[in-house]
Amino acid sequence: MKINRSTLFLLVVCGLLISCVDLNSKRHNIDGPYFVELDSGAAYHTLYFDLGEGNAIDRVENVSGVGHTDKFIIAKTHDGYYFIDRQKDNKFLNGNEIIGDAKTHDYFINWLDSLKIEDFKFDYYLEI
Repeated sequence: MKINRSTLFLLVVCGLLISCVDLNSKRHNIDGPYFVELDSGAAYHTLYFDLGEGNAIDRVENVSGVGHTDKFIIAKTHDGYYFIDRQKDNKFLNGNEIIGDAKTHDYFINWLDSLKIEDFKFDYYLEI
């Protein structure tokens, strides 16, 4: 079977184009303007605030879980848990201006208990 040069060239070009596309860059919508996606400049997932028209600003990098309540977005990282007050957050704030300090797992559990949240589930959870 003989393959002509133009067909071979086309196959090579298509292969190169496909290799440039990140097939793992799936967007995980959380709630409202918040979503998790593979960070374009790194090998981890980031929680973003959607600014519209294809633009977004990062909130928390390297997340392994993100969930929400009606008042908070909760992001889990290897450093701990970050709580974002949804009413205070807006598109004019940088991530470090809204996320605060990381909280411990015990703080997270006590916070859930204090609000009597028994069935909290992460909307996004990194599968390892």
